[in-house]
Amino acid sequence: MDAKFIETHYEYSDTIELQGSRDKIRGYLRKGYRVKDERNGYWILFKPAQIVLTVMDNTSECRSYGVKQKVLEFYDKKRISEKTFNKFLNDSLNGKIKFCISEHGEVTIQRVTSI
Repeated sequence: MDAKFIETHYEYSDTIELQGSRDKIRGYLRKGYRVKDERNGYWILFKPAQIVLTVMDNTSECRSYGVKQKVLEFYDKKRISEKTFNKFLNDSLNGKIKFCISEHGEVTIQRVTSI
């Protein structure tokens, strides 16, 4: 089923360093951070960049998806950047991209072809 583009935003990557026990980092892990390195209670946590897409399905329900990997594949890129995100945003706003939601609830990104 086709979906209507509502909005998208870019979440920057982040790295933090903490000293303490595993209990001290649990809150960060719930917020999407991952452990990059740990030595004797010294933690390096990172949160990768993400692209969040919000679309509306045909029942007028808004759904949000993390689409970073789909955008990378769509533009044949290995790493996400703000420049790639801006191209995705402009293509979405200008109707160059069509969004569909599968029967399993997954979003797909398709290039609009002119006839």
